Amino acid sequence: MVAPCEIAVKCVVPVVRSLMAKGLQEKFGFTQETIGSFLGVTQAAVSYYFSKTRGNAFNLGEDEEIRALVEKVIDNLNSNAISAELLISETCDICRTIRTKRKVCSMHKRMDPRFDITYCEICLKT
Repeated sequence: MVAPCEIAVKCVVPVVRSLMAKGLQEKFGFTQETIGSFLGVTQAAVSYYFSKTRGNAFNLGEDEEIRALVEKVIDNLNSNAISAELLISETCDICRTIRTKRKVCSMHKRMDPRFDITYCEICLKT
């Protein structure tokens, strides 16, 4: 059994952090070390995000709602208007949005082939 939160930890959160890291670098020119400090990860993790070694499980950059949520977070990070608790909360909100849009269903099926995603509504309830 693979729970949706397991998929989120392994796949979704790294994709979200990757989007945040890239946004912070492109929009504000922050160094990898500064970005890592903002996101609570190492500079090496940020480097992996940039090289697409990590955080590339699927493409979320095309989804306008998710991009807007990420933009809000990076703007708040830039202005120091976000606490660690709020960053966690916002990341959870983004993850929840991704899950309710059924963007992890095919990944769930790959990770647990026995699981029938056809009529699954787990992510819509949590």
